Amino acid sequence: LSQWPIREIGEHCVVFLVSEDQSIVEVINALTNDDRIDNVQTMSTFKVMADKYNDPYYRLQSNIHSMNLAEIHSQTTGKNITIAIIDTGVDTKHPDLIGQVQQSKDFVAQKSSDSFGDNHGTAIAGVIVAKANNGQGIVGIAPDSHVIALKACWGIKTGGLEAICNSFTLALAINTAIEMKADILNLSLTGPHDPLLARLIEKAMQRGIIIIASQPDKGDEKSGFPAHQPGVIGVRSLSSKVVQSSSGNQILAVSAPGDEILTTLPRGAYDFVSGSSLAAAHVSGLAALLLQLKHSLTKQELFNLLARANEPTFYQLFSKHQISYTNNLWSVAGCCIY
Repeated sequence: LSQWPIREIGEHCVVFLVSEDQSIVEVINALTNDDRIDNVQTMSTFKVMADKYNDPYYRLQSNIHSMNLAEIHSQTTGKNITIAIIDTGVDTKHPDLIGQVQQSKDFVAQKSSDSFGDNHGTAIAGVIVAKANNGQGIVGIAPDSHVIALKACWGIKTGGLEAICNSFTLALAINTAIEMKADILNLSLTGPHDPLLARLIEKAMQRGIIIIASQPDKGDEKSGFPAHQPGVIGVRSLSSKVVQSSSGNQILAVSAPGDEILTTLPRGAYDFVSGSSLAAAHVSGLAALLLQLKHSLTKQELFNLLARANEPTFYQLFSKHQISYTNNLWSVAGCCIY
Protein backbone atom coordinates (compact mmCIF):
# COMPACT_ATOMS: atom_id res chain seq x y z
CA LEU A 1 0.00 0.00 0.00
CA SER A 2 2.77 2.40 0.90
CA GLN A 3 6.42 2.65 1.86
CA TRP A 4 8.65 5.32 3.35
CA PRO A 5 11.99 5.72 5.18
CA ILE A 6 11.86 6.14 8.95
CA ARG A 7 15.03 8.19 9.10
CA GLU A 8 15.06 8.73 12.84
CA ILE A 9 15.47 5.00 13.56
CA GLY A 10 17.27 4.04 10.34
CA GLU A 11 14.59 1.75 8.93
CA HIS A 12 12.39 1.56 5.85
CA CYS A 13 8.71 0.88 6.44
CA VAL A 14 6.46 -0.99 3.99
CA VAL A 15 2.70 -1.37 4.50
CA PHE A 16 1.17 -4.52 2.98
CA LEU A 17 -2.47 -5.37 2.33
CA VAL A 18 -3.25 -9.03 3.10
CA SER A 19 -6.09 -10.47 1.04
CA GLU A 20 -9.02 -12.16 2.73
CA ASP A 21 -8.00 -15.64 1.51
CA GLN A 22 -4.58 -15.38 3.14
CA SER A 23 -3.67 -16.08 6.75
CA ILE A 24 -2.19 -13.01 8.45
CA VAL A 25 -0.26 -15.28 10.81
CA GLU A 26 1.32 -17.16 7.89
CA VAL A 27 2.23 -13.91 6.13
CA ILE A 28 3.82 -12.52 9.28
CA ASN A 29 5.77 -15.74 9.85
CA ALA A 30 7.06 -15.73 6.26
CA LEU A 31 8.19 -12.12 6.51
CA THR A 32 9.75 -12.70 9.92
CA ASN A 33 11.87 -15.52 8.48
CA ASP A 34 13.19 -13.24 5.73
CA ASP A 35 16.73 -12.19 6.69
CA ARG A 36 16.26 -8.82 4.98
CA ILE A 37 13.48 -7.82 7.36
CA ASP A 38 14.09 -6.62 10.93
CA ASN A 39 10.57 -6.25 12.32
CA VAL A 40 7.07 -7.35 11.33
CA GLN A 41 3.85 -6.33 13.04
CA THR A 42 0.14 -5.94 12.41
CA MET A 43 -1.36 -2.47 12.05
CA SER A 44 -2.52 -1.18 15.44
CA THR A 45 -5.50 1.13 15.88
CA PHE A 46 -5.61 3.97 18.41
CA LYS A 47 -8.45 6.16 19.61
CA VAL A 48 -8.59 9.65 21.06
CA MET A 49 -9.97 10.11 24.54
CA ALA A 50 -12.60 12.82 24.98
CA ASP A 51 -16.39 13.15 25.19
CA LYS A 52 -18.62 16.19 24.76
CA TYR A 53 -20.29 17.58 27.87
CA ASN A 54 -24.00 18.28 27.44
CA ASP A 55 -24.33 21.51 29.46
CA PRO A 56 -22.61 24.25 27.43
CA TYR A 57 -22.79 26.94 30.14
CA TYR A 58 -21.63 25.01 33.16
CA ARG A 59 -18.76 26.41 35.20
CA LEU A 60 -16.93 27.88 32.20
CA GLN A 61 -13.14 27.65 32.65
CA SER A 62 -13.17 26.75 36.33
CA ASN A 63 -10.43 24.22 35.57
CA ILE A 64 -7.85 27.01 35.50
CA HIS A 65 -9.34 29.55 37.94
CA SER A 66 -7.17 28.35 40.83
CA MET A 67 -4.03 28.76 38.73
CA ASN A 68 -4.04 32.59 38.76
CA LEU A 69 -3.28 32.31 35.06
CA ALA A 70 -3.15 36.07 34.43
CA GLU A 71 -0.39 36.42 37.01
CA ILE A 72 1.48 33.41 35.63
CA HIS A 73 1.31 34.86 32.12
CA SER A 74 3.11 37.97 33.35
CA GLN A 75 6.13 35.68 33.81
CA THR A 76 5.76 32.96 31.20
CA THR A 77 3.43 32.18 28.29
CA GLY A 78 5.28 29.28 26.66
CA LYS A 79 7.17 31.55 24.26
CA ASN A 80 9.81 29.81 22.10
CA ILE A 81 8.62 26.36 23.23
CA THR A 82 7.45 24.04 20.44
CA ILE A 83 4.54 21.69 21.13
CA ALA A 84 3.67 19.07 18.53
CA ILE A 85 0.02 18.02 18.78
CA ILE A 86 -0.46 14.62 17.12
CA ASP A 87 -4.20 14.25 16.78
CA THR A 88 -6.91 15.06 14.26
CA GLY A 89 -6.36 18.30 12.43
CA VAL A 90 -6.98 21.71 13.98
CA ASP A 91 -9.40 24.37 12.72
CA THR A 92 -6.79 27.12 12.30
CA LYS A 93 -9.51 29.59 11.25
CA HIS A 94 -11.21 29.46 14.65
CA PRO A 95 -11.24 33.02 16.12
CA ASP A 96 -9.31 31.84 19.19
CA LEU A 97 -6.76 29.88 17.12
CA ILE A 98 -6.01 32.18 14.17
CA GLY A 99 -2.24 32.56 14.03
CA GLN A 100 -1.73 30.23 16.99
CA VAL A 101 -0.83 27.10 15.02
CA GLN A 102 2.46 27.84 13.28
CA GLN A 103 2.62 24.75 11.07
CA SER A 104 0.26 21.96 10.03
CA LYS A 105 0.91 18.64 8.29
CA ASP A 106 -1.61 15.99 7.24
CA PHE A 107 -0.69 12.29 7.22
CA VAL A 108 -4.23 10.96 6.81
CA ALA A 109 -5.35 9.50 3.50
CA GLN A 110 -9.04 9.84 4.38
CA LYS A 111 -9.87 13.42 3.36
CA SER A 112 -12.81 15.32 4.81
CA SER A 113 -14.75 17.95 2.89
CA ASP A 114 -14.97 20.18 5.97
CA SER A 115 -13.28 20.72 9.33
CA PHE A 116 -15.92 18.94 11.43
CA GLY A 117 -13.72 15.84 11.46
CA ASP A 118 -11.10 17.86 13.34
CA ASN A 119 -13.12 18.32 16.53
CA HIS A 120 -10.76 16.51 18.86
CA GLY A 121 -7.55 18.20 17.71
CA THR A 122 -9.24 21.61 17.79
CA ALA A 123 -10.35 20.96 21.39
CA ILE A 124 -6.81 19.99 22.43
CA ALA A 125 -5.31 23.04 20.71
CA GLY A 126 -7.78 25.35 22.47
CA VAL A 127 -6.74 24.14 25.93
CA ILE A 128 -3.07 24.68 25.12
CA VAL A 129 -2.86 27.74 22.89
CA ALA A 130 -6.16 29.70 22.67
CA LYS A 131 -5.42 33.43 22.37
CA ALA A 132 -5.26 35.52 25.52
CA ASN A 133 -6.60 39.09 25.80
CA ASN A 134 -8.29 39.03 22.39
CA GLY A 135 -11.70 40.05 23.76
CA GLN A 136 -13.45 36.76 23.03
CA GLY A 137 -13.56 33.05 23.80
CA ILE A 138 -11.20 31.37 26.21
CA VAL A 139 -7.56 31.56 27.35
CA GLY A 140 -5.02 28.84 26.57
CA ILE A 141 -2.55 27.73 29.21
CA ALA A 142 0.49 28.47 27.01
CA PRO A 143 -0.86 30.97 24.45
CA ASP A 144 2.54 31.99 23.05
CA SER A 145 3.90 28.49 22.52
CA HIS A 146 4.86 27.40 19.01
CA VAL A 147 2.28 24.76 18.08
CA ILE A 148 2.69 22.25 15.27
CA ALA A 149 -0.50 20.39 14.33
CA LEU A 150 0.30 16.93 12.93
CA LYS A 151 -2.86 15.23 11.69
CA ALA A 152 -2.60 11.48 12.19
CA CYS A 153 -6.18 10.73 13.28
CA TRP A 154 -9.54 11.12 11.58
CA GLY A 155 -13.07 11.56 12.88
CA ILE A 156 -15.43 8.64 12.49
CA LYS A 157 -18.73 10.50 12.99
CA THR A 158 -19.68 13.91 11.64
CA GLY A 159 -19.82 16.44 14.44
CA GLY A 160 -18.46 13.96 17.02
CA LEU A 161 -15.24 13.96 19.00
CA GLU A 162 -14.54 10.29 18.41
CA ALA A 163 -11.53 9.68 16.17
CA ILE A 164 -9.05 6.92 15.39
CA CYS A 165 -5.46 6.64 14.15
CA ASN A 166 -3.18 3.76 13.20
CA SER A 167 0.45 2.69 13.46
CA PHE A 168 1.29 4.09 10.02
CA THR A 169 -0.13 7.60 10.41
CA LEU A 170 1.20 7.95 13.95
CA ALA A 171 4.69 6.79 12.90
CA LEU A 172 4.74 9.40 10.14
CA ALA A 173 3.69 12.10 12.59
CA ILE A 174 6.09 11.15 15.40
CA ASN A 175 9.00 10.90 12.96
CA THR A 176 8.13 14.40 11.70
CA ALA A 177 7.92 15.79 15.26
CA ILE A 178 11.44 14.49 15.90
CA GLU A 179 12.72 16.01 12.64
CA MET A 180 11.10 19.35 13.51
CA LYS A 181 12.83 19.29 16.93
CA ALA A 182 9.69 19.70 19.03
CA ASP A 183 10.19 20.31 22.76
CA ILE A 184 6.92 18.63 23.80
CA LEU A 185 4.85 15.97 22.08
CA ASN A 186 1.16 15.77 23.07
CA LEU A 187 -0.46 12.38 22.42
CA SER A 188 -4.05 12.56 23.67
CA LEU A 189 -4.82 9.02 22.52
CA THR A 190 -4.41 5.41 23.55
CA GLY A 191 -4.13 1.95 22.01
CA PRO A 192 -2.23 -1.36 22.24
CA HIS A 193 1.52 -1.56 22.62
CA ASP A 194 3.05 -0.92 19.21
CA PRO A 195 6.72 -1.90 18.59
CA LEU A 196 7.30 0.60 15.77
CA LEU A 197 5.81 3.52 17.67
CA ALA A 198 7.64 2.47 20.84
CA ARG A 199 10.99 2.73 19.01
CA LEU A 200 10.10 6.14 17.63
CA ILE A 201 8.99 7.40 21.06
CA GLU A 202 12.22 6.10 22.57
CA LYS A 203 14.17 7.96 19.88
CA ALA A 204 12.19 11.13 20.61
CA MET A 205 13.00 10.87 24.32
CA GLN A 206 16.68 10.34 23.50
CA ARG A 207 16.51 13.65 21.61
CA GLY A 208 15.18 15.33 24.76
CA ILE A 209 11.55 15.60 23.68
CA ILE A 210 9.04 15.49 26.54
CA ILE A 211 6.30 12.98 25.69
CA ILE A 212 2.92 13.58 27.34
CA ALA A 213 0.12 11.06 26.75
CA SER A 214 -3.35 10.46 28.14
CA GLN A 215 -3.93 7.43 30.36
CA PRO A 216 -6.95 5.16 29.74
CA ASP A 217 -9.68 4.85 32.33
CA LYS A 218 -9.25 1.09 32.34
CA GLY A 219 -6.33 -1.24 31.79
CA ASP A 220 -6.47 -3.91 29.10
CA GLU A 221 -4.44 -5.21 26.16
CA LYS A 222 -6.12 -2.78 23.77
CA SER A 223 -5.18 0.40 25.64
CA GLY A 224 -2.53 1.95 27.84
CA PHE A 225 0.07 2.75 25.19
CA PRO A 226 1.90 5.11 24.88
CA ALA A 227 1.14 6.48 28.38
CA HIS A 228 2.54 3.33 30.02
CA GLN A 229 5.80 3.32 28.06
CA PRO A 230 8.69 3.99 30.48
CA GLY A 231 9.74 7.63 30.29
CA VAL A 232 6.42 8.92 28.97
CA ILE A 233 4.50 11.23 31.31
CA GLY A 234 1.04 9.69 31.50
CA VAL A 235 -1.86 11.94 32.46
CA ARG A 236 -5.22 10.94 33.86
CA SER A 237 -8.25 13.08 34.66
CA LEU A 238 -8.69 13.94 38.33
CA SER A 239 -11.91 11.90 38.40
CA SER A 240 -10.33 8.80 36.82
CA LYS A 241 -9.20 5.71 38.64
CA VAL A 242 -5.48 4.93 38.77
CA VAL A 243 -4.41 2.49 36.06
CA GLN A 244 -1.32 0.40 36.78
CA SER A 245 1.13 -0.71 34.12
CA SER A 246 0.39 -4.32 33.20
CA SER A 247 4.08 -4.86 32.40
CA GLY A 248 5.15 -4.01 35.93
CA ASN A 249 7.47 -1.24 34.69
CA GLN A 250 7.61 1.97 36.68
CA ILE A 251 5.74 4.70 34.85
CA LEU A 252 5.37 8.44 35.31
CA ALA A 253 1.79 9.51 36.03
CA VAL A 254 0.18 12.80 37.02
CA SER A 255 -3.39 14.04 37.38
CA ALA A 256 -4.94 17.14 35.82
CA PRO A 257 -8.42 18.55 35.12
CA GLY A 258 -10.29 16.55 32.51
CA ASP A 259 -13.98 17.10 33.30
CA GLU A 260 -16.23 19.79 31.82
CA ILE A 261 -13.39 21.68 30.14
CA LEU A 262 -14.57 24.62 28.03
CA THR A 263 -12.56 24.66 24.83
CA THR A 264 -12.63 25.39 21.11
CA LEU A 265 -14.44 23.37 18.44
CA PRO A 266 -14.47 23.86 14.65
CA ARG A 267 -16.37 26.68 12.92
CA GLY A 268 -15.88 29.16 15.76
CA ALA A 269 -17.70 27.04 18.33
CA TYR A 270 -17.02 26.39 22.02
CA ASP A 271 -18.29 23.61 24.23
CA PHE A 272 -17.56 21.62 27.37
CA VAL A 273 -15.49 18.51 26.73
CA SER A 274 -14.37 15.78 29.14
CA GLY A 275 -11.72 13.06 29.10
CA SER A 276 -8.08 12.37 29.88
CA SER A 277 -7.24 13.87 26.47
CA LEU A 278 -8.01 17.28 27.96
CA ALA A 279 -5.99 16.48 31.07
CA ALA A 280 -2.97 15.69 28.89
CA ALA A 281 -3.42 19.01 27.08
CA HIS A 282 -3.36 20.85 30.43
CA VAL A 283 -0.06 19.21 31.34
CA SER A 284 1.47 19.95 27.92
CA GLY A 285 0.59 23.62 28.36
CA LEU A 286 1.99 23.70 31.87
CA ALA A 287 5.17 21.97 30.72
CA ALA A 288 5.64 24.70 28.10
CA LEU A 289 5.34 27.39 30.81
CA LEU A 290 7.97 25.64 32.93
CA LEU A 291 10.33 25.04 30.01
CA GLN A 292 10.24 28.71 29.02
CA LEU A 293 11.51 29.58 32.49
CA LYS A 294 14.15 26.84 32.48
CA HIS A 295 14.65 25.14 29.14
CA SER A 296 17.31 22.82 30.55
CA LEU A 297 14.79 20.94 32.72
CA THR A 298 15.17 17.20 32.33
CA LYS A 299 12.17 14.90 31.97
CA GLN A 300 12.52 13.74 35.57
CA GLU A 301 12.90 17.30 36.89
CA LEU A 302 9.84 18.37 34.96
CA PHE A 303 7.86 15.41 36.24
CA ASN A 304 8.91 16.16 39.82
CA LEU A 305 7.60 19.70 39.41
CA LEU A 306 4.33 18.48 37.93
CA ALA A 307 3.89 15.86 40.64
CA ARG A 308 4.34 18.08 43.69
CA ALA A 309 1.14 18.75 45.62
CA ASN A 310 -0.21 20.43 48.77
CA GLU A 311 1.69 23.72 48.37
CA PRO A 312 -0.19 27.01 48.95
CA THR A 313 -0.65 28.29 45.39
CA PHE A 314 0.56 27.34 41.98
CA TYR A 315 1.28 31.00 41.14
CA GLN A 316 4.22 31.22 43.58
CA LEU A 317 6.25 28.89 41.37
CA PHE A 318 6.35 31.55 38.65
CA SER A 319 6.17 34.81 40.60
CA LYS A 320 9.89 34.80 41.43
CA HIS A 321 10.82 33.67 37.93
CA GLN A 322 12.64 30.66 39.26
CA ILE A 323 12.02 26.94 39.49
CA SER A 324 13.11 25.68 42.87
CA TYR A 325 9.81 24.12 43.86
CA THR A 326 6.24 23.87 42.65
CA ASN A 327 2.88 24.31 44.26
CA ASN A 328 -0.35 22.42 43.99
CA LEU A 329 -1.37 22.67 40.36
CA TRP A 330 -5.13 22.47 40.69
CA SER A 331 -5.60 22.40 44.48
CA VAL A 332 -6.92 18.83 44.47
CA ALA A 333 -4.45 17.26 42.05
CA GLY A 334 -2.49 14.53 43.81
CA CYS A 335 0.29 13.04 41.72
CA CYS A 336 2.56 10.10 42.22
CA ILE A 337 4.86 7.68 40.43
CA TYR A 338 3.16 4.35 39.80
